[in-house]
Amino acid sequence: MHPILYQFEGDGSFAIATYPVMQALGALVLLVLGGLTLRSQVSLGRGLLLIGLFIATMYLGSRLGYRILSTLGEEQGGATGMWLPGGILLALPTLLLVGRWLRADPWWLVDHLAPSVYLSAGIARLGCFFQGCCYGEQTEGWWGLRFPKYSPAHLGQMNHDPLGFLSPPAPVHPTQLMDVALCWLLALVSLALLTGGVVRKPGLVALGCGTLFTLGRAFIGTLRASDPKLPTWANDAPYLPLSIALVLLIAAVIRWRHTSESLAAPASIECKDPA
Repeated sequence: MHPILYQFEGDGSFAIATYPVMQALGALVLLVLGGLTLRSQVSLGRGLLLIGLFIATMYLGSRLGYRILSTLGEEQGGATGMWLPGGILLALPTLLLVGRWLRADPWWLVDHLAPSVYLSAGIARLGCFFQGCCYGEQTEGWWGLRFPKYSPAHLGQMNHDPLGFLSPPAPVHPTQLMDVALCWLLALVSLALLTGGVVRKPGLVALGCGTLFTLGRAFIGTLRASDPKLPTWANDAPYLPLSIALVLLIAAVIRWRHTSESLAAPASIECKDPA
């Protein structure tokens, strides 16, 4: 845990928090790598516009979703945080619609953006680890991490035990690092599928990896400590990501059975920028 990246001393002293820096770094990685990846289908400028809109809508949807859901939780109103499904629900349709407007196959776009998206998501998730948020439940396992005293994890434990301040923080599941590992593993998997020519129909890489991602999130969610600001069904209940995984899996089957396009044939995609 390292919430402050750098502290400027002096009369106008201020601190640079690690979490927003990691978010910005993840966004920068996605812009650079994603923009370079999409150059064969759209111009660099339009590719950066597409990715910028994806990042903005992902952030806006996550923030807005958390704010709305916090009104239904135990501690109602005014909560700030991020709820990933809200970002996906807003960002994915935006990506598909804007990709269509750019006259490029939107399924080709989401496939080839997948490695960059998962890489950048893992970087941003490291910010959660340094911030100390999104921590796991207590565990006796050897893999448990012990956060510093009065960290968010320790304060959460003290909420359940008023005398917890007399004891050192208990180890918890490293759920943030599990998320990082999941994202980076899927970055490698999606890259291998794209470069190895294993998957030849547009959309299957993104939908398949999205299914694996939501299944992984369903498991990790069962290990996370509850957020009292959110209702139970949006908190650590696995049936929400499992429902999303089922929808993605059905969409992947439909694409596989009813699509004759080839992912390895970019000539079939309209590459010209709109007039």
